[in-house]
Amino acid sequence: MRGLCLAIQDLGVAIVRSEDADDTAAWLLQLAERRREGAVRDRPRYAQRPMSPRGSGSEAAVAAASGIGPTIARRILSRYGSIKSLAAADIDDLQAIPGVGIRRAEAIVSLIRDESLTDPSR
Repeated sequence: MRGLCLAIQDLGVAIVRSEDADDTAAWLLQLAERRREGAVRDRPRYAQRPMSPRGSGSEAAVAAASGIGPTIARRILSRYGSIKSLAAADIDDLQAIPGVGIRRAEAIVSLIRDESLTDPSR
């Protein structure tokens, strides 16, 4: 039962019911131990809202490729400067960027050359 209540508290719901002073002390000890171990997050990961994009629209576009996050997207754009310049890159060029392997390079090329994004009839 205590494990369940502690899990609920981790979700941000504070419920602590105790029978007496000794039980209250036991709760406080368990809560303090969890805090010290770092097992408690302010909010569970699934309840956190995604951060609003701080980068440019170009960064968001590059980060839309599978396996590409904002850090790698910024790194790619700092090398190419724009989506237009990036569109001319090939897989080998992209792999020269730290953190970009074959899978990420292929994902970027596939995204940029996806005709369904630019051709409304598709």
